[in-house]
Amino acid sequence: MNFTLKEMALFALTKQLPSLGHVLDFCRTNSRFKEVYSNVPEFWKQTLSRFMNSNWIIQRGDLKTGSEWYDYAKALRRPNYFSHCISQMGDDWEQKVTSSWPPEGRGYLFTLTGMPVQSGTIGCLAIINWEDSAPTTWCFLHDDPKAAYISAARFAGETYHAAAKDLTETKPPDQIGEFVDYHEVDWHKPGLLSPAQNYVDEIIRHGLSDEEIEIYFNVDLYVDGNIEHNIGATIYIRPIIF
Repeated sequence: MNFTLKEMALFALTKQLPSLGHVLDFCRTNSRFKEVYSNVPEFWKQTLSRFMNSNWIIQRGDLKTGSEWYDYAKALRRPNYFSHCISQMGDDWEQKVTSSWPPEGRGYLFTLTGMPVQSGTIGCLAIINWEDSAPTTWCFLHDDPKAAYISAARFAGETYHAAAKDLTETKPPDQIGEFVDYHEVDWHKPGLLSPAQNYVDEIIRHGLSDEEIEIYFNVDLYVDGNIEHNIGATIYIRPIIF
């Protein structure tokens, strides 16, 4: 991406500031850069990526203009948290997001930070339903459903892989068995965990044939020929609308 001289100057002057609050204060008191901090989304995307998890930036694909990103940055200084839920009744999932737990069936909670979402906004919710702990959920908003889906798939695959990698490093095995939907896959040499991209690609591949993804991952750790530890999770990716 090509930047103007004024954009590069603002990047240079703020890149060493220690917090988002310091960057916002600098912008507020230096109006000569207003055309940058009020109109250039990339300035805020790069600035926010210095201070928080990149998924906080990727998930807000609903924000398009520089002024929206400036408002989002200001909202993150002392953020509000907005709780949401989607419900599941048997095999049926609701796409419409609610702000309360469903009276029947099962619900999956997720939180958006900083700014509320406009009614009609669409996206995808990634749910990692761990066998031994509470689900991990994260939503990705975008007016292009495919872009939202790919972001959700990447988050789910990388998050599962990170948990499996942490287990293999904490409890080193002799061999590792990796399973997708209960079928062993031959992604690797014995004893090595496959790259995170393999998990991401597997979720995306499933998405080519089914809009509402349900995929099971399991990693078994073998010691002396026996399964000593394992980590399993069912991953759902569901389209949502606010």
